[in-house]
Amino acid sequence: MATSILRKIPRWLGKAAITYIALIFAIKVAEELKLSSLRPLELNRAVQVIEEEKQKLGITNKVDVYTYEEFNFKREKAYGFSCKTLEGYLIAARSNSLNRQLIKYELYHLCSGDLENELYSQIPSKDLIEGIAEYCRAESSTNKSKNTSNKNEVQVNNAQIFGKAIKLAKYWLVEEPRAGLYGLSGIKL
Repeated sequence: MATSILRKIPRWLGKAAITYIALIFAIKVAEELKLSSLRPLELNRAVQVIEEEKQKLGITNKVDVYTYEEFNFKREKAYGFSCKTLEGYLIAARSNSLNRQLIKYELYHLCSGDLENELYSQIPSKDLIEGIAEYCRAESSTNKSKNTSNKNEVQVNNAQIFGKAIKLAKYWLVEEPRAGLYGLSGIKL
């Protein structure tokens, strides 16, 4: 049955999908190589770079920058992240990976509206880490306390899971490559 479904998909669609995924992979590899070769910026220089890049992208909102070390925040795999706060936006990064490329990458997420549906959109920047931890604790306790014996609730949960899967696919297949391309080359999509 699965092979009959696959036969109905035009070959060009499969080739296009493979080409797109290869392009995403190439962008990620290029990002890794460039990030590892750039020298990190001092925090005051990073603030200057943020102001320069904000002008290029037309961002008028306040953007704060912090290092993971300021919060004693352990995020092993991520070079940095950005999120919406009550005061504007925030970029946080490892101090050894805070460079112009990372700042351009994170600012492009802000500029393109990728963070408008961000989970942490109502957290003040000064309490960011504590706010994220509190949000995660509240989310997990809410999920544990729900009784899913009602069939309608199960359907809602399935719809929520599907919605989250679509958002995740959009993030990895559209938003991340777009920000990565801007971080590497300055090309806006």
